[in-house]
Amino acid sequence: MLALTGAHSETLSFGIGGASCAHWKEDNRTDYEGKTWVLGFWSGLNAASNTNTVGIDTDTAAINAEVALICARSPSMKLQDATIAHYMRVRAEDAARGRGR
Repeated sequence: MLALTGAHSETLSFGIGGASCAHWKEDNRTDYEGKTWVLGFWSGLNAASNTNTVGIDTDTAAINAEVALICARSPSMKLQDATIAHYMRVRAEDAARGRGR
């Protein structure tokens, strides 16, 4: 079972996930790299979790848009932490609806 506490991870992250949200939005190349990374990391979180359908009621554009909103509020936050924050919120919403058990 995957255990994530809070929105700040101490997890080793490869790629752009360990960089700041501000870095993600620097240019088109890092924007694309970050969006792709978010979706891969999200998929990895699902694979490592016993609730492997987090985000089933949304789409990739919405996931990236919500992570971007978190990043806009906290540009110095790591991209991985912004992704975890959104993932945990969606996971809690799913649990409240009786999903992901």
